Amino acid sequence: MVSVAPAGAARLLGAAALCVVALGLAWDFSSGSSGFVTPGILVPNGYVSPITGEYSVGPLQYLPGSYIPGLSGSEIHGFESDERVVLVPAALALAWAARRRTDATRRATHVALVGLTAIAMVAFSRSMLGAAMVTAAAVALAAPVAWPNLVRHRTDTTHQPTAGPPSVTASRL
Repeated sequence: MVSVAPAGAARLLGAAALCVVALGLAWDFSSGSSGFVTPGILVPNGYVSPITGEYSVGPLQYLPGSYIPGLSGSEIHGFESDERVVLVPAALALAWAARRRTDATRRATHVALVGLTAIAMVAFSRSMLGAAMVTAAAVALAAPVAWPNLVRHRTDTTHQPTAGPPSVTASRL
C-alpha cells in the first residue's frame, strides 16, 4: 500500500466532491405533456307523466367533457437521471483512491475517469453545459493523479532542448 501525496489526495477528493455536486445539477430536460379533453357523454332526457304514470324518453342531451391540463416541462437532475449510475461509484472510487494507492484503486480511478468522460460528452450532447463543465473539471482534476506519465512537469530535466538541428550543432564545433 502506497500513500498518496497530499496534493494528489486533495485533487482526488476535489474530483469526488465535484461528482457529488454534479448529482444536483440538471442532466436532461423533460418537455412535459400536452393536455387533453375527456370525451363527452349522451344523457337520456326522460320524464314520468304525472297523469298516466308512463315513462317517456325525450331527446338525448350531450354533456361535454372537461379539459385536463398536461404536465409542464422540467429539468431532470443527476440524482434522478441515469448518470447517477456513474457519478456515485466514481465519487466513491475517487475518495477511496485519495486515501490509499493500490492496484485496485488505480483501476477503480481509471474506470471512474473513463465513465466521467463519457457522461461529460453525454451532457455536452444534451446542451447541459453546467453538468458537462463540472464533470469535465472533475476529470481534469483527477487525471494527472491517475495517469502521472501523461503530464510533463516544468521541472522535468530529462528532455533538454538542443541548440539547433544536428547540422548546425556540428558546424559550431
